[in-house]
Amino acid sequence: MKKYMLAIGIVAISCFTLIACSSDKNEESKAHQESKADQKSNEGGEQINIPKNLIEDADTDPIEIKDQMGLTIGETGYAGRYIAKGELAITLNGVEKTQAISENETMKDDEFFLIGDFTFENVSNDTVEVIRPDAVKASDESAVINDEFDNGDLLGVGQGLGGDFVNDNNKIPDDGIINTVSLEPGEKIDQKISISMRGKTDEYLIVFGFFDGNNRYYRNKVAWKFDHDQLKGE
Repeated sequence: MKKYMLAIGIVAISCFTLIACSSDKNEESKAHQESKADQKSNEGGEQINIPKNLIEDADTDPIEIKDQMGLTIGETGYAGRYIAKGELAITLNGVEKTQAISENETMKDDEFFLIGDFTFENVSNDTVEVIRPDAVKASDESAVINDEFDNGDLLGVGQGLGGDFVNDNNKIPDDGIINTVSLEPGEKIDQKISISMRGKTDEYLIVFGFFDGNNRYYRNKVAWKFDHDQLKGE
């Protein structure tokens, strides 16, 4: 009888041990999945500081980041460069309006330069080049999300000859046009950018990641929405 009871006790202890080990493994697996977004190794330019709720897929290389549309002035969005690795935290601090950014670049009538006052931070381990944003009517948000626009549909052009990196006075620097702005890992800068506006509207979107069917610069879209009366200098 004692041997029988001893055998039952051994079996019970073994079962309890197996259940406990299985539970521990499940908890470890769950913890591993939940933290995968911020446990990427620091090798080869993996992201190091993007909110987990904004990561679509942490297993891809580079990672997939969700679109962030309808941000407001003062909020921060996160964008990843297309093809090239590297991610940016971008904050729109304010918006202004001017008719000229140099003696040779002026606007008349309803056309103007929209100036975005940005803070950029490189949150990856790669050097990241800042590609300038574009602008659309806020009512065209769904078309932007679905890549139904081409350059001719844009209300404001930031790329190519459409926009420039400007100084604190909203002018092209005296020493010439700044063609590129790149950030080293962990670097953070304030930088104003001009967007050449073809007209006015009641509500605008400034968009990083606009895709015209040919040129794609960011893996996801980040956009800020604001009213025309929020433009300083109006």
